[in-house]
Amino acid sequence: EKQARLAVVSKLYLETPDDPYVFGEKAQLEYDIEALKRNTEFVTSTRRQVRDGSDHFLQRLTVPVTDMAAAVRFWKDGCGAIMQSTRVVDGANVTVIGFGPE
Repeated sequence: EKQARLAVVSKLYLETPDDPYVFGEKAQLEYDIEALKRNTEFVTSTRRQVRDGSDHFLQRLTVPVTDMAAAVRFWKDGCGAIMQSTRVVDGANVTVIGFGPE
């Protein structure tokens, strides 16, 4: 999908190289595509070790915060995470934020 959009935007850029919106979209798409390639390479290089249990990666991190609303806003709005769940445990708000299923 990003590759197809980049092809369209690249043509627009050739027609209007001074358009900052076209330039910005083109730059963002190029960055995103490279990031996806790096992520794919990393996953490919570590898949076997993770599958056979010889390598481990962080899956969950507990961080106590004084302002839950601000912390949730930071992770969701600032980092693109999603709220997995929220509940009260022993009088404390326990909210799970993630970037996908655990």
